[in-house]
Amino acid sequence: MSAAASSQRLHWYSLAFLDSMPNRAPRHANTYMGWPEQLVNKPRIHEAMRLAGVSQLAVLLSCSYLGHMTLSEMCGDEPLGRAETEIVP
Repeated sequence: MSAAASSQRLHWYSLAFLDSMPNRAPRHANTYMGWPEQLVNKPRIHEAMRLAGVSQLAVLLSCSYLGHMTLSEMCGDEPLGRAETEIVP
């Protein structure tokens, strides 16, 4: 990631899902998303679902606003993990 992208302030959210499919145990999944605008709409929720690895039938349990900050402020010394995602359109 470039220095300019890592210094860009984004609106960060934590989105938690419950995925319950027939003949499978329910599964919880979570992802962190950063967007330039303070806006969460259905297309962004569906993108978060895809990145969290849940089906399109999963239920959104929570969407928590974490703040307006840079990637380094969001993560500290820890890199984003597999189920943690940064989106900058």
